[in-house]
Amino acid sequence: MNADTYSQLPYHLRLQRRDDGDGPYWFATVEELPGCMSDGETEAEAIEHVQDAIHGWVSAALAEDRPIPEPRTP
Repeated sequence: MNADTYSQLPYHLRLQRRDDGDGPYWFATVEELPGCMSDGETEAEAIEHVQDAIHGWVSAALAEDRPIPEPRTP
């Protein structure tokens, strides 16, 4: 599989509303991909950004020949 294919898999996202003093925002992490995260001003924006982060995470893993976890079952 390539990064585009992995990016379409149903990875589990965790969304949190945060405020670090500069105003509220949404923070998204991918449970199965350690260190894969992003943020946005809205939930939708955070999800869109984390999809790009998934692609980047997987691309780096493929380039370094690291294993890529599959999405866990519900």
